[in-house]
Amino acid sequence: MTFPSTTPQQMAQLLTKYGSTIKADGWGRNRVMQETGLGESAARRLIALSNGQQTGKRFSCGSVNAGAYRRGPQPAQEAPAEAAPDPEPTPEPASPAEAAQEPTPAAERITTEEKGDRRTVESDRTTVPDPEELMRRAGVDLTVWEIERSVVSQWQMGSMPRRVGNDVDGWRRESSDAIVTPLYSVKVYLKRRTDTLIIEQFKADALAEIRAAAAPLNAQARPPRRRPSGARQLLYVGAHDIHVGKLALSLETMQQYGTEIATRLATDSLDKLLQEAEPHGIARIVLPVGHDLAHFESGRNATSNGTPQDVDGRFRMMRREAYNLTVRLVQRAAEVAPVDVIGVPGNHGYDTDLAIAERLEARFHDHKHVQVQVPLSPRSYYRYGCTLLGLTHGNDIKMGALPLTMADEMPEAWAQTTDREWLLGHFHAKQTYQLAHAETEHRGVRVRILPSISAVDYWHAVHAYSNVRAMEAYRYDLQDGYAGHHSVRVRS
Repeated sequence: MTFPSTTPQQMAQLLTKYGSTIKADGWGRNRVMQETGLGESAARRLIALSNGQQTGKRFSCGSVNAGAYRRGPQPAQEAPAEAAPDPEPTPEPASPAEAAQEPTPAAERITTEEKGDRRTVESDRTTVPDPEELMRRAGVDLTVWEIERSVVSQWQMGSMPRRVGNDVDGWRRESSDAIVTPLYSVKVYLKRRTDTLIIEQFKADALAEIRAAAAPLNAQARPPRRRPSGARQLLYVGAHDIHVGKLALSLETMQQYGTEIATRLATDSLDKLLQEAEPHGIARIVLPVGHDLAHFESGRNATSNGTPQDVDGRFRMMRREAYNLTVRLVQRAAEVAPVDVIGVPGNHGYDTDLAIAERLEARFHDHKHVQVQVPLSPRSYYRYGCTLLGLTHGNDIKMGALPLTMADEMPEAWAQTTDREWLLGHFHAKQTYQLAHAETEHRGVRVRILPSISAVDYWHAVHAYSNVRAMEAYRYDLQDGYAGHHSVRVRS
């Protein structure tokens, strides 16, 4: 009689038949296997049970002459002096949940080696034979490196399915078919992109030239006008969604808009806002640059995501006018108070907005009264006294996620402030939300969507989208937080 898969009932029968003999004669493993037909593991368990030893959670016995063994660990019985040495306990089998899992290959190891302008990245084992996917997992920047060639090798790993079941009903394999897992080793040979190096070097040289040319101008910059004594308010200028380069024709949209109109309206609106706010004692000004300052990207006459736009002029002209406009806005604001310029790219001309901010940083480098920040993160923050401001364009995040996002990303500033606001653009229409914090509802986070001076283009006119066109500025007191705001309506 053989037992290829021994159940508890079968083990009890064997224990009744052979238990006393195994203990008295000191049978070893080979003798038990020969007499009973058991496998090695089952023979070890039978020997242990016959000698009153524990065998883990699966089998145990309290008496040599027991007619059946009981499940669960029992106190071990002392073996007589003449008994054979105790056999090794059988390792505890895997749980049913673990036993049901199929074998998995060992963890992947990714190695990389760089020498000069060459680089190799290798995965010793993976289930995905895609070189570009390996580049993503290895964190390789394909704007700096390009794939020269790749080598993919394949082999197979075979294994038997795990046993499933339990101690009462027995253990079994659901299938006797081997499990075959295809595995791959991938080695990718890279070389550094020369076009990227040329562009980056050109950009660095151009910014260096701008800094050198602007140095004399910045050194001679006049200080802001004399402020009232006790000035302690921050002025946030909402120059959002100017859309330089947008085209709107009055015959189609009832509104006329173009590059020249956009730059004129933005300059006039800023002058009026500064004039209204200055008597309140402005100690510092925040001027965001971006928020769809550029209406389109590159020569495709489309947004960063490829959506076609009605445009006024070529891309190079639009970019030049947008940059010149921001220089004028910064210079006029600096006549009133020191200015912090913060880059906030929009969704229409993301890279162009950032490029203009970088150029502004070079233009006002070492300026005594102007500081330019060009963050690469999607959100920026600015703390002034008891107020924490969050800046983002607003096209890629839900309103309800903004409060906790601020708390997660700026925990120290969150703890040190009592007034917290988000200042967004993108929607062109003024809106205000009061979003309560999950744990302290009496300390809400205000989300402001600021208006735009831009006119609607043909597509928006067809779908009856409209907005009150305006530019607004918000004042924040150093100790009391929000102190008021100013709004300038525009028409064209």
